[in-house]
Amino acid sequence: MKEKFSSDKATKDYIKSELVSEGIINNELNKDLEDHTEARVITQIVAEQTQKTIEDNFNTLVTSAIQAVFSEKLEFKIKFVQKRNKTECECYIINDGNECGMFDGGFGVAEIASFGCRVAFLHLEKKARKIMFLDEPTGSLNGNIEQENFSNVMQMLSDKYEIQFIVVTNQGNIVGDRIFNVKNGECKQIS
Repeated sequence: MKEKFSSDKATKDYIKSELVSEGIINNELNKDLEDHTEARVITQIVAEQTQKTIEDNFNTLVTSAIQAVFSEKLEFKIKFVQKRNKTECECYIINDGNECGMFDGGFGVAEIASFGCRVAFLHLEKKARKIMFLDEPTGSLNGNIEQENFSNVMQMLSDKYEIQFIVVTNQGNIVGDRIFNVKNGECKQIS
């Protein structure tokens, strides 16, 4: 009987030590869960603030570019939305208060919006020297006035954000600091 009592006491002590150990582990897991939850909340707050900053900067820069080139009162808007449990960015053109898709305003509007987005992305980078290569950036613009307006926008953005634009085009109405004509394998500076 004494042996059984000693054996039962040992079993009881073992179970008690396991329960204490499990309680400590459970407390540690609960603390880890709280820490992870707090980190997730902080990350979400930072992400929302970053998205708001990006929205403001992109909307302002791209809208300015579009309005400088076109006579209509168009606006560019991006929105970060949750879809399929992921954050996605949607782009719109606002025309007379109505939201429409990027290409609903024509390819010229989409072309300038795309250009503005690329400049905004480049501006986000912290490189010492910013260079953007453009191949026929005004191919979808109608008329010399819109193309001239685009050249002015490009010059303004170059000055403001210290971006060097290298433009390849067969249209002669793009202005810049230095213009070269390449013909039959020969390159001549014309301005």
